[in-house]
Amino acid sequence: MARFSAVRADVYDRVSRSQYYRDNLAGLTAHQRHQRLLAELQRDGTTQQPRDAAAAALASTISDEDALRAHHRFLRGPEDDEGEQGGSWGARLARKYYARLFREFAIADLSRYKESRIGMRWRTKQEVVSGKGQFTCGARGCSEAAGLCSYEVNFAYVEAGQPKQALVKLRLCEACGQKLNYGREKEYRKVGLSAMELQDQQQQQEQQRQWQQEQGGEAAAADEGRQLHHRQKRKHKDRDGKRDEGQDDEGRHQGGSGSKSSRRRSADGEGSEGDGRRPQRRQHSASDGAAAGDDGVGEADIDRWLDDMFSVPAAQ
Repeated sequence: MARFSAVRADVYDRVSRSQYYRDNLAGLTAHQRHQRLLAELQRDGTTQQPRDAAAAALASTISDEDALRAHHRFLRGPEDDEGEQGGSWGARLARKYYARLFREFAIADLSRYKESRIGMRWRTKQEVVSGKGQFTCGARGCSEAAGLCSYEVNFAYVEAGQPKQALVKLRLCEACGQKLNYGREKEYRKVGLSAMELQDQQQQQEQQRQWQQEQGGEAAAADEGRQLHHRQKRKHKDRDGKRDEGQDDEGRHQGGSGSKSSRRRSADGEGSEGDGRRPQRRQHSASDGAAAGDDGVGEADIDRWLDDMFSVPAAQ
């Protein structure tokens, strides 16, 4: 559909041509018109003066589109409707147009995404009915309906010479989402990591940290088990050592008692042998005495005989 300004320019052009024909060429023959046009061409170098005049008139005329561009605000506030500008025709037209917009989801222009310059606008009634920006991708020129993802973008823009910011929700497909994050992805690539790689690295670090914690807990449990095993082993070893020492002491005690008893038995044996000999000797002596007594030899004779046996003879 042709724009209103183009249609109006065409109308002005036709009107100006007809007016020029009536003023300058009406009532002339073909030869006279030819001579008149050649003279104007030699004098001015062009025959488009009426067209230039119409263009100049159009340039000084403010259209509805121009007024809407001048007074439209992405987010209107009370300060935009105050003062003389708030009561002008352009401001009233902009408020009326703003009230007809649906500001839940936005439509994004990603044609200059490599320059990190993204445009946004609100949806119209026809776009809401068709599902554009909610059930299909919200990027201009994209109608993908599968794999949509919601984004909440901190949209920074300059409006009426003032920097502003607004949180805007978008519904984009995967390809358009990558375009939306192209600037950030480019920054990550500068340091050698993409956003996915950075996320994977963070996940790997978290998994490694959890694994180290689990390993530390298992190692602590293993150390505690080894220490308990060593304590039990040392306890059993000490118990066995004490048992061996008790057996050695008991053996030594039994050995000492055996030696004493053997010595006692030896002493008793010797005593019994001596006692046996002594009675025999006494018995022999008694028998000798009895025999001597029987022969008529008394004790005085025996003593005399013994004295004679052990006495030393006197020197002559």
